[in-house]
Amino acid sequence: MDSQRDAASSWLLAVLSNGPVRSRAIESASEMKGHAWRTVLRAKADNRIVTERIGGGQGSYWRWRLNDSEQATKGAVEEMVAARTIHISGFRGTSVQVSLDGLGVDSGYQRGEVPTHINRMAKDFDADAFGAIIVSRRPSGDMVIIDGQQRVAAARIAGVDSVPAMVYPVATREEEARLFDAINSKRKQPTAVERFKASVCAGIQPETDIIQWCCDNGFEITANSRYTRDDEGTISFISSLVKKWKTSPETTKAAILTQRLIGGNMHGVIFSGIWCLLRNGINIEEYIEKIRVSGGREAILAQFNLDKRSTYGHAGPVCAGAILAIINRKKRNRIRMGSPIDAAD
Repeated sequence: MDSQRDAASSWLLAVLSNGPVRSRAIESASEMKGHAWRTVLRAKADNRIVTERIGGGQGSYWRWRLNDSEQATKGAVEEMVAARTIHISGFRGTSVQVSLDGLGVDSGYQRGEVPTHINRMAKDFDADAFGAIIVSRRPSGDMVIIDGQQRVAAARIAGVDSVPAMVYPVATREEEARLFDAINSKRKQPTAVERFKASVCAGIQPETDIIQWCCDNGFEITANSRYTRDDEGTISFISSLVKKWKTSPETTKAAILTQRLIGGNMHGVIFSGIWCLLRNGINIEEYIEKIRVSGGREAILAQFNLDKRSTYGHAGPVCAGAILAIINRKKRNRIRMGSPIDAAD
């Protein structure tokens, strides 16, 4: 069974552990949780979930329940869910009912709340379809949400006092961050910046070196989305940054600083192009003024978009060629790249 199907099966068993649930409520909750409906239906078949119609006429509805012949009592389901969760995360947890008053969120590595999702869940809140959240217990006794932040926010709006949870004791905040990364890597994939922040909290390199260097040089790591724009002090091309840092930290630092000299908002493609040039032994700092006069960032991107239509390859080498095209305009001794570059894109 694949990981998505296994996760959907664990979630479905937890949802049905307290009794039958309407099929429409399960479908709505599965969408909120990120499980494809087809995957949930397969998990239903795997666990021999019973479908039954209640009532007749206009007021009738369909519901799902556990198969009594499988002896899937509430206690047995909790054992199954706990066993699966241990397998996924590598941490041992226990199934309990927790009060919402004592739950917090570590904003250092957690994603923020999504008001539209929260309000939608709160409007059609169904305690039976809520499922179990995942929580860490710190040595101080504080309870921190690892998975289920949006559901908890919706439950608070709906006036719920407590919810079912899998609780994992952790010794340090770093261990908690590793738990977050382990659980989410097997479920809904966290964003690059969330994985990056979790690695920083866990003390993993090179992420810790990167964040320290960025802080020292006035840069901020931020999420990359359609709602955010990079500016001269923010970096959102996290995956490319980490990959290139592992190959050559010094080249990566120089590429970021060089792009800042060119001016304009930081851009992952331009960063990759400069990185490729530097790795090929071409230092473009003496041509910064020419690039700026020619249009700077926008000129590079315009040339890149033109070149990529007729050139096959990674974005880094193509952008490197675009930068050289600008530098070589009206220049007798043209600068050329030597052997093909391993772009590490």
